Amino acid sequence: MSDQLLQCYDLAFFTKQMSFYQTKFHGYCLNCDHPAPKKFCPECGQETHHEKPSLWHFIHEYLHHYIALEGKLIGTLRTLIFSPGVLSQEYLCGRKQKYVGPLALYLSVSFVFFLVLLLIVNFSSSDNETSKHQTPTPTAASTLDKTSSTLESSAISQTSTITPKFTPSTKTVSQKMPYAYFAFIPVYALLLAFFYRKRSMLYGEHLVFALHLHAGTFAILLILSVFPNIHGAFVIISILLHQYLSFHHFYRGRWWPQALRYLALSASYSIICFLSIAVATFIYSK
Repeated sequence: MSDQLLQCYDLAFFTKQMSFYQTKFHGYCLNCDHPAPKKFCPECGQETHHEKPSLWHFIHEYLHHYIALEGKLIGTLRTLIFSPGVLSQEYLCGRKQKYVGPLALYLSVSFVFFLVLLLIVNFSSSDNETSKHQTPTPTAASTLDKTSSTLESSAISQTSTITPKFTPSTKTVSQKMPYAYFAFIPVYALLLAFFYRKRSMLYGEHLVFALHLHAGTFAILLILSVFPNIHGAFVIISILLHQYLSFHHFYRGRWWPQALRYLALSASYSIICFLSIAVATFIYSK
């Protein structure tokens, strides 16, 4: 055990400070004990100034790393939305430094998406009592609610006309949807590997594209949900077009064979999602 770590433990047990663990910089890196007279350790790259972790520290670290300093999140979302399929190409070609990683991007976007979806569902359910006798017009927000059971092309078109009734069992299933979508992504990547088996691509490459495709769908739904007067059909067409362009730019090939393959894959994925959700609903309803 290093001298610096022993000093940290000694201070932790033998001093009465506000923080249980105390560290003091003595010109050596706290991580690897290498001489580090400046701001960063020349051996491992860790900062020599050690700050006590707090809630603001974690918020500032995220904003500083992804938005303020490098602009990774903003640049990644811009490429994801306005250049379908390009973000996956950039990642697989080795240009990773200026973008947020596929998994981190999906987790960030899906967290915000399901948070907004939860707020919309709660708001719409509380507002149903006052608007029972009114005929609602499909909007981006309502489409976001109705399409929560699946976000792929065929599933969107099938579920956009269905208003779910939130019984206790379906509510329990809906609370598990973020985990279900995350679990379905490897399945979607398997379907990609099957339909594009002649591309000589690794499964991990299909998985990268699957993460970006789902994150892009969530991001588009979030953006369009800000405009309540947008018709639901426009939302569906936007998602279908964005997904198809992502397929075409990433996997290449002629337009019509690509469209047929995309529709077949989306239909297969929708069936798998529907059967999985039906089985889960049946199990939770018991």
